[in-house]
Amino acid sequence: MLLFTLDDSFVDQYRDKPDSEVFGTTLSEVTFIRTYARTDNERLPVIGTDAMGHPIHQRERWVDVCRRVTEGTFSILLEHVRDNNIKGWNPEQVSAESRSFFDLMYRLCWTPPGRGLWMMGTKFVHERGVYEALQNCGFVSTAEPSGHAFAWVMSMLMVGVGIGADTRGAGSVHVYSPSGIPVFYDIPDTRQGWAESIQLLVDSYLLGGVPIEFKYHLIRDRGAPINGFGGFAEGPEHLESLHNNLRAVLGRNSGRPITTETIADIINLIGRCVVAGNVRRSAEILLGDPTDDAFVNLKNAEVYPERNTYPGGWGAFSNNTIFATAGMDYSKAAAQTWLNGEPGYAWLENVQGFGRMDDIARTDDTANGGNPCLEQFLDPWELCTLVELHLPRIANKQEFAASLKAAYLYGKIVTLASDRITHKETREVMMRNRRIGLSCTGITQFEAGRSRAELLDWMDHGYHQSGYWDKRWSQWLQVPESIRRTSVKPSGTVAILSNSTPGIHYPISRYYLRRIRVASRSPLISACVSAGYAVEPAYEDPQGTVVITFPVDLGVDVPSEKDVSLMQQLSLAADVARAWADNAISITAKFDPLTVSASDIESALQWCETRLKSVSFLRDEGGVYPQMPYERIDAPTYHKLMSRLSPLDVSAIGHELEDEFCTTDVCEIIDLQTQMQTT
Repeated sequence: MLLFTLDDSFVDQYRDKPDSEVFGTTLSEVTFIRTYARTDNERLPVIGTDAMGHPIHQRERWVDVCRRVTEGTFSILLEHVRDNNIKGWNPEQVSAESRSFFDLMYRLCWTPPGRGLWMMGTKFVHERGVYEALQNCGFVSTAEPSGHAFAWVMSMLMVGVGIGADTRGAGSVHVYSPSGIPVFYDIPDTRQGWAESIQLLVDSYLLGGVPIEFKYHLIRDRGAPINGFGGFAEGPEHLESLHNNLRAVLGRNSGRPITTETIADIINLIGRCVVAGNVRRSAEILLGDPTDDAFVNLKNAEVYPERNTYPGGWGAFSNNTIFATAGMDYSKAAAQTWLNGEPGYAWLENVQGFGRMDDIARTDDTANGGNPCLEQFLDPWELCTLVELHLPRIANKQEFAASLKAAYLYGKIVTLASDRITHKETREVMMRNRRIGLSCTGITQFEAGRSRAELLDWMDHGYHQSGYWDKRWSQWLQVPESIRRTSVKPSGTVAILSNSTPGIHYPISRYYLRRIRVASRSPLISACVSAGYAVEPAYEDPQGTVVITFPVDLGVDVPSEKDVSLMQQLSLAADVARAWADNAISITAKFDPLTVSASDIESALQWCETRLKSVSFLRDEGGVYPQMPYERIDAPTYHKLMSRLSPLDVSAIGHELEDEFCTTDVCEIIDLQTQMQTT
């Protein structure tokens, strides 16, 4: 039961406007329904039962999600005030704040991240107490390898938290072969049970224990619904396969100090296993030393063929980034980046020494890793709390300030639940740092419609405003000020909701085709066919997957990827790093290998090392392959396609997938290109 509620009379004012008008595009509405609209909101009527006899409620509309998020957020605030006996709670002021919070979210001026849209205000969070599910990403160091660290990776991935990890522990501990009489463990059908099985198995090799044998009979069968988080159970087969693979990996390493490859294999194999409720894959990043040849070659199929086979390998389950240092020789790494887009680069001296890259030192000494997209650098065991501002939906600077305050309140209030996080190390670092990431999306759209100068003015003003609010609210709430507040996440499906360009990235074109892949049983298929949308079997999986094509118009002539150079992309990121982001900016700079050489990448890195905290690159050869996620079209083609469409009946569409952490569609593009090459 939530402690805070909005008045029905207030919320009902927003019910008359159809969701199609709120979102503005069919793709936005479909994305919302498939990704964030729940069917277990007890405020809504029951319309049936699932296979387990649990009630199915009427599917949420956008107004219902905004209400759930608002009431969940302010309930956490009220609980904190009550439990800590904080004086000064003003019901009228809080009511006004909550209504502004709701209204600006409803109008898509700001939103929680995808995690917050899906989980905030649910029983899974507020009654079962899984507050980790509100977090986007986290980082763990393997400087002291242990089963506990790898179990943490498993546990967090299972509630949809993307994970970064380093390979610092290579060579630090010995790997043994378990011996003696086996111990049997009945794995409970819980997240904690699955994670504990990883800890027991890994520790049997790192501590020299007895063999561990598992029994899987308590784990529910494949296809059974998962209550709370949503989705369907995968059954025990993936976990059993993971255990067998971990035994093989650790067994090969036995008798020697643990290797970089073994650490990477454990983390990537866990990532491959975790399919959260059968609705999405996990996101991981590995960070390593540029002088460690094993790390540099983790995705080299000639050096490590087993982990890099397709299908069946696990090397592709993480992006790999090196810890770069200013003044280093980038030539070898740049040549590899030019060839295949990796490694990425992170400069820890910038992370630890600066907030915004404005030459004013603001230390963050213990942050020594980051989340999968590197817009948040983190302490070991720390999770990141992200929020999103949709610049194209904000009318003026005053509304930006109001939206920023609402976004700040969401992020700060989520940190109030840090004391309820189960893992001791995570709880302690979260309570100490109170780190949040107020992110902007639609940056290139805003610049195209206004100017770079106005963009940076808004950002600089907003940065200082967020600091003012943080001082006031932290003092009242009796918690530390946030060690960092602002970032630019790459965005993904959340940006689609407001028809915004993702994060700081340029679009493929003002007009383009967006293709989404759905299961062949999806009810969206028949609705799209009836409305005239192009629907066809997926090239890579014609029996199980269908591709639906949506024409898109961004509504403003934004420079496309083809219109801007590599250095223009990096220059925008550097400007935003100076004006706004005291955490970091997730920037994947695309380049054409016909016009950009490896030495150009090297020069770009030398330029970036004093201006950014991290950067990655994507080789864009402009090739055409079947059913690309994005395809450039011109205005006449767009209008011709739209003239053939009728309104889409969304009544039968339900939740099918969840936001892929904080990622863009770059991973989708790379994965599909790989499939095309091997088909």
